Amino acid sequence: MFGDKKFIEKNAVNPALAKYLGFGAIMLTMNRVPTETMAVRMKNSQIQRILCDFWDINNRESCLSTLDWLAHSGHVEDKEEAYIKYKEGHHVAMSSSIKNELGRLAEISINYKFNVEDANKNRTILAFDLERLAFLARLGQQVGYITQDEAWHQLQDIVYPKAKSAFKTWSEYGMSFLQGRAFCYDDDIVPGALGVWTLLVDKKATSIWSKYPLENM
Repeated sequence: MFGDKKFIEKNAVNPALAKYLGFGAIMLTMNRVPTETMAVRMKNSQIQRILCDFWDINNRESCLSTLDWLAHSGHVEDKEEAYIKYKEGHHVAMSSSIKNELGRLAEISINYKFNVEDANKNRTILAFDLERLAFLARLGQQVGYITQDEAWHQLQDIVYPKAKSAFKTWSEYGMSFLQGRAFCYDDDIVPGALGVWTLLVDKKATSIWSKYPLENM
C-alpha cells in the first residue's frame, strides 16, 4: 500500500514485531506512506518539518517529552471527561466547527460502512493519543531523534498494552481515533476517515490491520 515491494523488503522487520506496526498506521496512511516497516518512506526534511511545525519537536529532548505527554496525559487528561458527557447526551461547550465535524463523522461512518455500533458505544478518545504517540515515535526514529529500539519500545510496551486493555478490535480503535480527532481539533475529519477506511475496509486483506487483527494480538 502506497509503497513498492523493494522498499518494504529492504526494510523488513522482525516478524515478531511486525504486528505492532498497526499502531501509527492511520496517520502514516493519511500521509500516503507504507505502514509495513518501521522505516518511514518520507524525506527526512519533510519529516522534520512535520515534527517542528505541528509538534514543536526538533531534537531528542522535545521528542521524548512529547511522547511522554501523549503516553501519560495527552488529550485524555483534559478532554475525556467532556467527551464522555457529550456522548451521553449532556450539553458540552464546543465551537460550531467541531460540532459540524462530529456531525460529518456520523454521516461518514455510515457512508464508509464503518461499524456504527462501535462508533456509538465508544466512550474514550484514548486512541487519538495512542495513534499520535506511535506515529511520532516512528517519525522520530527515522530522523534520529530517538533510536529504533526506543521507537519499538513505545509501540510494544507503551501503546500496545493501553490499546489492548481498551479496545477489542481495530474498528473500535479506529472509531476512538476519529471521534477523538473530531472532538479535540477544529479540522477536516475526512483525511482521518479515509485512513481508517483504507486499513479497515480492506477487501484484499493486505493492510497491516488485516494481517494482524487486534483481537488476535
